[in-house]
Amino acid sequence: MMTRYKPWLAVSASALMAISFAGYAYAATAAVKAENQKISGGAVTIADVNLPKNGFLVIHPSDTQGNLIEKDLGHIALKAGDHKNVRVKLTGNHKAGEKLWAMLHEDTGTPGVYQFGTKGKANADMPFKADGKAVLQAFKLL
Repeated sequence: MMTRYKPWLAVSASALMAISFAGYAYAATAAVKAENQKISGGAVTIADVNLPKNGFLVIHPSDTQGNLIEKDLGHIALKAGDHKNVRVKLTGNHKAGEKLWAMLHEDTGTPGVYQFGTKGKANADMPFKADGKAVLQAFKLL
């Protein structure tokens, strides 16, 4: 005897999966979305940040050609998950037209303490990577 397919069973399984993961802030891969903006109160706001584990959102400057410079203008520690409209206070003076970079770093050094560094430096919080590339996005100050 052949058993008929029961579509409610598939829906129930999907609903069960949704319930099982409800309340957990989990991002499968790191991602950042930054938009061009005016600096407000000495800070910038990054529209969306997704972290698969605890880490940092770091704002970096660029050189005259627009390439990222490994310097920390400001950072904030974030727990794993999805974060909307994250404000990061910047150091220094900044002007319209300046290109900045929002980059995600893993918390691989001392937990909860951002330690900027280059590969191989002890306790450095290295960038999150996706497809072998650092997770970052450029934006301009208006």
